[in-house]
Amino acid sequence: MPTKLDVFLIIATNNKLTIKDINKKIPSINNFTTYYYVKQLEKDKFIKNINNNYVINNTNKSKELFSLVYFCFKNNLNYNIIISKNVSKYIYSGYKNNNLNNDLFSNKTIKKYNNCLSKAGIIYIESKKPLKTRLIPSSFTDLLIKYFLNKKETIKFNYKSIDVDNKIEKEFSKFKRKQKIILSDEIKFVYTSLSLEGITLTLPQTEKLIKKDISPNIPLYKDIQQTADYKKAIDYLIKNKINLDNILVFHKIAMNSLDYGAGEIRTQNVKIKNNPNFKTPSWKELSNLLNKFSKLLDNILNNKQKPHKLVESAAHTHNEFQRIHPFIDGNSRTSRAIFSVLLVKFGFPLINIPVGYFDVYMKQTKMSKNRNDKEFSNLMKLIVLKNLEDRNIS
Repeated sequence: MPTKLDVFLIIATNNKLTIKDINKKIPSINNFTTYYYVKQLEKDKFIKNINNNYVINNTNKSKELFSLVYFCFKNNLNYNIIISKNVSKYIYSGYKNNNLNNDLFSNKTIKKYNNCLSKAGIIYIESKKPLKTRLIPSSFTDLLIKYFLNKKETIKFNYKSIDVDNKIEKEFSKFKRKQKIILSDEIKFVYTSLSLEGITLTLPQTEKLIKKDISPNIPLYKDIQQTADYKKAIDYLIKNKINLDNILVFHKIAMNSLDYGAGEIRTQNVKIKNNPNFKTPSWKELSNLLNKFSKLLDNILNNKQKPHKLVESAAHTHNEFQRIHPFIDGNSRTSRAIFSVLLVKFGFPLINIPVGYFDVYMKQTKMSKNRNDKEFSNLMKLIVLKNLEDRNIS
């Protein structure tokens, strides 16, 4: 059954819609229901009527609601569950305490919330018996509690008490029986990695493009091209040895849409946009740094390590390559590919960064003030653990 948020999203993502237009875009809704929701939204000043055409209202409250709903829509999450006062209360309990308060609602309700929130990595379920759930703080959760509870609070994610290493060993042992890359792994990886770079395709659009070669009806052709190219590049790196030569080929395929510089080591200095704290080396240092990076890769590939130690090593290569920053553009998406494909070579699934982890991940990478390999390694181990748990459940 369509909801008021469905109607709001349709109006917010289109330019001037009549009641009849809304009905066409939501075929399962009837005229009376549409009219009822539209009038509610208009009364609450989320939308306004311009000559019987409805548009989103230019208010902070409307913009905030749109940000929340569109985040869920883009990531294929159920906004009709997540965007609610009760969920905001549940999430806020994780701001006040280390763990979320599972006594706020009935067991059935908590289970429904946990299923929805853990899907995107908004929360991490540390254990089921006893039930312990940890919040992954982000700009989305900050906005949710601000919108419903009028509270402005931020916290730093605390993962130190989670026994990640032993859990990785256990979950990897389970996963080894599967040891198979599946298409959904690649779709999630491509989608999340490029979302971090500002690519606008939604998860369902990415899935249609990769699975069925159906391009979304959007004007941003470059986003479509980069998504298709990145999938091809990942396929190439998975099938071939992971070394510097093949990383250059990967970059050439992935960044095919660049006017220049695809697959080429930069010959000029670069800076990270909006983060002067992230220092990149001079282009004159790159040859020496990349030689050392090649030796680092070889050392990992030629030495046996326990699974959790492999994740630490792969995280170090991610951080190292991103700090070297050898390309004009596309360094971060290449760093994530190196991290994930390196683990694939040792039998892991293709690791994606769940959307709930985007903010904490960015604060450890492009938006970091200082390099902290230990913090980054711990974060990436938790992300790998979630990927393993998700794959072992499916």
